[in-house]
Amino acid sequence: MTEPKRAQDRVWRMPRRRGFRYRLAPGMLLLVVAVLLLLACGSGVSHASGNPSGGVYRDSTFGFRLTYPAGLHARAVSRNYPMLSFKGVAVTNLPARQAPTTADIPALSKLPSGAAVFLLEHMDGGPVPALERPEAHFPLRAAGFGSIRDVAIPKGASWREHGFSANGWDLLADVYFGPSASQADRAAIWSVVSSLCFKSLRKGQRTGDGGFLVLKKAGSYPVGSVERVSANTYLVRARRGYYGIGGLAWTNATPFPCPLRVERAKIEFACKNGPRRWDRMGRPLWKSSSRRDFLGVLPAVKVGQDGHVLFTPDETAFGTRALERQLWGGSRAQCFNVSPLRSPTGGQHDAVLS
Repeated sequence: MTEPKRAQDRVWRMPRRRGFRYRLAPGMLLLVVAVLLLLACGSGVSHASGNPSGGVYRDSTFGFRLTYPAGLHARAVSRNYPMLSFKGVAVTNLPARQAPTTADIPALSKLPSGAAVFLLEHMDGGPVPALERPEAHFPLRAAGFGSIRDVAIPKGASWREHGFSANGWDLLADVYFGPSASQADRAAIWSVVSSLCFKSLRKGQRTGDGGFLVLKKAGSYPVGSVERVSANTYLVRARRGYYGIGGLAWTNATPFPCPLRVERAKIEFACKNGPRRWDRMGRPLWKSSSRRDFLGVLPAVKVGQDGHVLFTPDETAFGTRALERQLWGGSRAQCFNVSPLRSPTGGQHDAVLS
């Protein structure tokens, strides 16, 4: 048995049912906000233009909730393009306006100088998201937001963003302050950011971009445990995290080569009706084996923000030694790096882990 040595041999991601995701040019991320502010004029912003008493905004699609203080208002935002759509919420100190149907969107430089905006969006479309991205910890902090420096915004303005995953959803949060935004408005927007939270999940439901299956709480799986998730997939609790075993590594569209049984004492897999065996990383243990005999490691398994284990078979990896060290410990823990992958038959899949 030989372990794959090339980066191309290590993992690929299944096409995502919800479409593809890509990152837009930074100047487009405030497109919805610009629409909302189209009719706002002047360089200053009055607190009186917002909700006089504040409120609570709840989203049923992604399951989040936030609170906003007096002087701000929140409204749902959505945009639809061919093969690409955005949905989320905008919280601002400016008057709420109905977004126009025209594509004549005002430039960022025309936003009122006193604008204070928090925009939270999910993008459906573009390349496959990184399903293995760890879940965010709440509350979100300003220190976690990076500055956007490669766009032309008004002098003295501030634009920061933070991408994160919650309940399996990939989301992007943007905070924008115009040059003359007051300290009170800035503090109010950051209070909205810190109020963001997500609903708890329940075992058995599906959630997120990868259609994650919600399993039991993380504390229910001791290190070294192996549990069947479905006829063709298993959950393994390693020392440093979780992963699945399912299908064959070079294409998880192929089912197991035989009905499997688990030898939990050794954390090994074996055919019920034959001599073939695999180790805990799905590596074949017989001498005449090849790379086509590797069982698939499913790396997109993680602990959700409420403690449930989230499981999806939509990514498949080879059980390399580097991946084993990352999951079980060793001298060198390595991170996931994405690069193009060619399949054994010459076709190109979406991504690999190295």
